[in-house]
Amino acid sequence: MGYGLGADDYVRKPFGAAELRAKVAAHVRREQREHANALTLGNVRVNLGTKEVFVGDALVPLTPTEYEICELLARRRGQVLSREQIRVSALGWDSDADDAAISMHVSRARKKLASAGVDPIATVWGVGYKWQL
Repeated sequence: MGYGLGADDYVRKPFGAAELRAKVAAHVRREQREHANALTLGNVRVNLGTKEVFVGDALVPLTPTEYEICELLARRRGQVLSREQIRVSALGWDSDADDAAISMHVSRARKKLASAGVDPIATVWGVGYKWQL
């Protein structure tokens, strides 16, 4: 039940010191592993640290807004996001951008990605966009 409620781990009472030490050591090992700083989706790599997108070894020259949209969609691969969700997540809730501006940013990002040989952003008509790789 504990895992079903969202816990990563738990210890049932009564427990021994050796069991507790083993569980703590396992969690520490997991935290010391190298954390991924890139999303690799097909032959597209979204480098979260440098905020760059690569197709194969080629850098795709995205603007900061285009990158934010691509990262958002790639992190939520397969999930359809509305233009409003994209605007709030990529530009902030206080942005003056409208749906047309988001469509334009997505269009420009798609053209740049297409020139590199991929088409990862799908339009879901009447709803928004999703990352399809």
